[in-house]
Amino acid sequence: MRFSRYRDEIWSHLHVHSLYSATDALSSVPTLVARAKANGQPALGLTDHGNMSGAVTLYQECMKAGLLPFPGSEMYLVRDRADKKAKRHHLGVLATSGQGYRNLVALSSLSHRNFYHKPLLDLSDLAEASEAGRLRGLVALSGCYSGLPIQDLLNYGPEQAKTTLACYAGWFDQCYVELMDHGMVWDDGSTDADLCLALAQLADELGLPVLVTADSHYAFAEQRVLHESLKRLVSYGSGDDDGVFRGSGYDLSQTSVVKRRHTAKNWISGLAGQADLQARWDLSIPELDKYHYNIPVIIPDPMRELRKRVGTDEVVAEELDVIERTGMASYLCWSPRSPITCASAASSSRPAARPPAACAATGWGSPRWTRSSGSCATNGSSPPTGPSRRTSTWMWSTPVAARCWTGFGSASRCTRSAPTPRCR
Repeated sequence: MRFSRYRDEIWSHLHVHSLYSATDALSSVPTLVARAKANGQPALGLTDHGNMSGAVTLYQECMKAGLLPFPGSEMYLVRDRADKKAKRHHLGVLATSGQGYRNLVALSSLSHRNFYHKPLLDLSDLAEASEAGRLRGLVALSGCYSGLPIQDLLNYGPEQAKTTLACYAGWFDQCYVELMDHGMVWDDGSTDADLCLALAQLADELGLPVLVTADSHYAFAEQRVLHESLKRLVSYGSGDDDGVFRGSGYDLSQTSVVKRRHTAKNWISGLAGQADLQARWDLSIPELDKYHYNIPVIIPDPMRELRKRVGTDEVVAEELDVIERTGMASYLCWSPRSPITCASAASSSRPAARPPAACAATGWGSPRWTRSSGSCATNGSSPPTGPSRRTSTWMWSTPVAARCWTGFGSASRCTRSAPTPRCR
């Protein structure tokens, strides 16, 4: 029996998709971070398909929660972009340092400049980036069943798979061989257990570390039904369930649940890989640590002033919360003498709502419709008809906008043709 020098408590999810993996995953980044924290897992990776949209939130939320963030992306890789029919594969990339984060941004940007159906990279892109030093601070993950090493193993044999893994290891700071077991039996007859055994052997032969991972697409096991519904909605196969994930364990599971799906040998090797990766972590992004909107503070307590102007009832409570968290109160109070004109620049986290009847008490009168293009409000509670109705998009003012938005750009135009009340 083998014993590990590492405890299970170091294990963390490193192959994770958030709602930024559009049509493929469910949970927000803050929800995933909270779940990882509740699981007692010390780190969290984020590998959304072809984008880094959740990276900033991951970094900020993990730092607040005391977890190690590993921002990353599961990129789309082809052998040669010149071949427009080339099969796309998955390549996981994680940043371990500040330099790595900047290089990840550059690599992701390159993939979007190469966009063809998806953001694309090919093997020559990786080789050139490595030669230029643009892969420093980055590690590669071999990927799920759609990863190039597994497909090489199945289609061309172990030697080709070893060549691909050796290239990854040479280009990046390190390549980690992922062992992922969701109890799948694939269409070619292979099983996840068989693939884990074969990949672990390749890693041993190459001297590469392994990571036990799970292809997490939502935070809680109870969300499986919702995820299956999502995949049925977006499936492009001929059957109703073609897009539904077979197997199990696609949530951000507790460590003990993941451990049960793997052999003792692979689990121990996976813990060693986790320790190796976490020892590489030296990520600091000062711009995010210190970032705030550069807005002049013209009064001592802008949030207090804003609440005084618009009230604190439930109609505006959610918007006020967004404004406070983003530090935008001083901006909204910047020019108290400017007329309130339209809602096109409003900050709202929910659909536009009708201004409350209380507006009348503040000199607003009846609720107004406004053009989303930024033109002036019209009188009355109904959108206009006729040519202007057909050619413009109209919407209700959001509550804070209706009560206190101080629009600069359109103020002079609006006041000439349709004077509006002033923000008091």
